[in-house]
Amino acid sequence: MKFIDFTNKYGMVIILFLVTIIFFRTCGMNTKSDKHDKYVKTSVHNIDSLVNVKMDIINLTIRKSDIEREIEGLRNEKRLIQATDRRMVDYTRENNIEIQIKEKEKEKNNL
Repeated sequence: MKFIDFTNKYGMVIILFLVTIIFFRTCGMNTKSDKHDKYVKTSVHNIDSLVNVKMDIINLTIRKSDIEREIEGLRNEKRLIQATDRRMVDYTRENNIEIQIKEKEKEKNNL
């Protein structure tokens, strides 16, 4: 009974007090959320830059492996030409293969 009388008498005051406290707490949240927004934006930017760096590294390694595969293909073609009967066309193709291999190795070393 005492509790019910107390809430009937001071209930509205307590509710107004709690509402004002909640109001002032939420007003301060905007500045905190702005700080968190800035932190999140910088974190996202840092993560994006790291992902871009990793993607560049992955692309370079893929490109190097592609060039190495091309070089091996040219070397195999050269071996096949050397293993077969020789004609003038074969000699010119063999020289072209050597030039292409050198170009591919330079390209691979420049990456």
